Amino acid sequence: MRDRIVARLNTAAVNAYKVAGIAVLVAILAGLLSYLSLQGFFVFSRRWIAPTILSPTDERVLRLSVQLAEQTAARDRLAGDRRELQAKLDDAERVLAQQVIFQQQFRTALRLDREGRAQELSLMLALRAKYVVAQGEVLSANHAYAGLARTREDALLAASLVDRERYLTTNHQLAEMSELELSLAQRGIDIHSRIGRLQRDVRSIDTMARGAKGDAALSLDLLKLQQDYVRSTAEVAKATASRDNLAEQLRITASSLERFDRLVMALRNSPYLKAMEDHVTVGFVPYDNLAHAHEGVPLYRCAFGLIVCSQVGVIGQTLDGEVQQQHPIRTTTLRGAMVEIRLTDGDGAREKLLHVGHPPLLF
Repeated sequence: MRDRIVARLNTAAVNAYKVAGIAVLVAILAGLLSYLSLQGFFVFSRRWIAPTILSPTDERVLRLSVQLAEQTAARDRLAGDRRELQAKLDDAERVLAQQVIFQQQFRTALRLDREGRAQELSLMLALRAKYVVAQGEVLSANHAYAGLARTREDALLAASLVDRERYLTTNHQLAEMSELELSLAQRGIDIHSRIGRLQRDVRSIDTMARGAKGDAALSLDLLKLQQDYVRSTAEVAKATASRDNLAEQLRITASSLERFDRLVMALRNSPYLKAMEDHVTVGFVPYDNLAHAHEGVPLYRCAFGLIVCSQVGVIGQTLDGEVQQQHPIRTTTLRGAMVEIRLTDGDGAREKLLHVGHPPLLF
């Protein structure tokens, strides 16, 4: 009896070991089959995406947000520099325009003044010629009359034919005639001096028009005008150099600002930031799978890897920009794009991957 019980127990133990071994073997084969099927799926399938849940504290979002803030601040500083350079450039162009207008007006005024002085000089020369003739005639007539009158009055006074008062009156008239001669001489000197000043002014203006050198003889008035013109010429040269320098700096700044604008725009268009700002759920699509990830294509999740699948939503629009993300089951890094996914089942966002178009095994 006892031997029979021991035999039955041994048989039961052997059967239990067999069942356990078969169960372990089935589990191992199931695991191996699942692993191989999953690996084979990723080798041949191009219809999957990896949902990505983003939060404001996500490392990628924080890194891009910091870069965006830094580049935006740098871009704003550069925009301020450009406005300052533009203001300086406008001021330099304004000064340059004012000085150019001044020089044009100066040359016009100098030309008109030269013409006026030359015309006056011509009239004065003609007047002097007439004056010399008239002066000679007046002096000749006065000398002849004075000699005759004095001789006659002396003879009449000696003969007692005129009284003393008339004699003195005649001498007074002769003295007035001498004073007239002095007045004519003074007027001649004035005309000669005026002609000399006009000739010097005309020569000085001509010298200025040709470009006065250091040893050029100029009148004091024209020398002051020449100093103003030279100062204006220096201002024009300074304003021109400043304008050219500021224009080059402005061109460089504008070019740098365009690069910053493109960089800031690229950061703003980053799929991670756009997904956070627009509050959308996104999924990573490798470039190899992008041809199947069109807008409106249904998405499926599977309860047991590749079987028992159900639809959880559809694909939305593709976001601009390239992203890199680790493979769902491997350690390799994939390049691809982000797509918006519209989920009807919020749990689908927690899956490692969703299947595009239809379940992998069609059920």
